[in-house]
Amino acid sequence: MHKSWGPVHVVGDDTEILRQQTSRRPPRAATLRDTFWKIRRTADATVVVSWAQQNRDQNRTADGFMRLARTTERSMECYAAIPQQSSTKWAYLADRLQEDVAQWIAVRETPSSSEGAEGPV
Repeated sequence: MHKSWGPVHVVGDDTEILRQQTSRRPPRAATLRDTFWKIRRTADATVVVSWAQQNRDQNRTADGFMRLARTTERSMECYAAIPQQSSTKWAYLADRLQEDVAQWIAVRETPSSSEGAEGPV
């Protein structure tokens, strides 16, 4: 991992995955265990400090990646440090990412807000 990464706050919309990661308990299904451990090792290497639940309608970046995978019918990776082609698909996702992060920060700064399912790491 790059030394400048972390601490990291993880936001997702799948409560089961968040529960598994916060409790450090792998899924029962053998086909999902490899993915669980890849995520867990990455989380430990990047110093994840919180796991929070955010509804899919407020997680437009994940929704955009899902739509992109569905329409292109292929898997792809995006690295923030490497400039992407200036196509509309990457511009759309970059815009959604900015909106999602701004919304997440606003929720965390609201003292009376009880949204999110943060747990021990």
